[in-house]
Amino acid sequence: MELWREKAAFLSFCRSFGGEAAVFRRGWVRDGDREVETESLLGRYRCLLTQWSGTDTAGEPAAQNESAAQLFLPPEADLRPGDRVEVNQNGTTERFYSAGQPQRYPVYQAVKLRKEEIV
Repeated sequence: MELWREKAAFLSFCRSFGGEAAVFRRGWVRDGDREVETESLLGRYRCLLTQWSGTDTAGEPAAQNESAAQLFLPPEADLRPGDRVEVNQNGTTERFYSAGQPQRYPVYQAVKLRKEEIV
């Protein structure tokens, strides 16, 4: 089953209304006798970020803001739970600190993202 028309329509939609997502993955490398945490860029993909929801919590010593969104990517995007995603859409860059399990379809994949900020 070849869905090239549907894939082209999805990418055209992302080009028109969406943005670009950069996917980063953490890892460890050995530096002499110690291990150092690294973060490597896996790729940049056309995307669409939607479905914002947020909650504010007042707390001590600082308040916390949690927001969630859904990200739509091409099916070939390499995204796993725990990856960090930076989305540049409509001139703003949002940084999300964790990704859930992607739901993969023949034309696109959808993943829920979460961001926590201390305000």
